[in-house]
Amino acid sequence: MFLYSSTGGQIYGHPHLLPIPEDHPTRPISAYGVVKLAMEHSLRVFGQTRDLPYLIVRVSNPYGPYQEQTNRHGAVPAVMQALLADRAFTVYGRGDTVRDYIHVDDRGPGVSAAPGVQCPQSSFNIGAGQGASLANLIKRIEDLSGKKLKTVSAPIRASDILSNVLDCARLQKPRAGSRKSSSTAAWP
Repeated sequence: MFLYSSTGGQIYGHPHLLPIPEDHPTRPISAYGVVKLAMEHSLRVFGQTRDLPYLIVRVSNPYGPYQEQTNRHGAVPAVMQALLADRAFTVYGRGDTVRDYIHVDDRGPGVSAAPGVQCPQSSFNIGAGQGASLANLIKRIEDLSGKKLKTVSAPIRASDILSNVLDCARLQKPRAGSRKSSSTAAWP
C-alpha cells in the first residue's frame, strides 16, 4: 500500500462548504496546491496502470515539536519563532483567516488508521474538524507564553484562503472488527 501525504490546506481552494468533505471540488489557488493535486492525479494514474494500491491523506495544518525552525510553512511555528526572537510577525488581512490546526500527535493515529478503512474512495482528510482564526491563535500563544507578539499588517494575498476547516468523518467511520479510529483534537 502506497500512502501519499497531500494537503488539506490548499488543495480545495476557496470552499463553498464548511467543514470541507473529501468530495469537495479541488480548485487550488496556489502553486503549492496545484502541485499537490497534480501529484494526486499522477498517483491515481500510476495506481490504475500498475495495479498499485494507494491512499491519499489530506492533512490540515499540523504543528508540534521538531517542526522545522526555518520552514516558512505553518502559522504556529512562525508565530512562536517571532515571539521568541522578539521580532514582528506579519498578519495578512485582519487576522480573521481560519485554519484547522492539528497537533502531530493527533495526526499520527489518523494516518495509521487510513490503510484499514474500508471505503471505495482513496482520499481522506486528517484534521481537527474545527477552526481557529489567526487572531485567536496569536492570543492563545500570547496567553500561554505571557508575552505580547509584535505584529505588522499587510494586505491579504491572492493565495490566501479565508477559511479552511476539514470534515474528517470518512476516516472516523467505524470499520468491521475494530473500534472507531482515534479522534483528533483541536487547538487552539
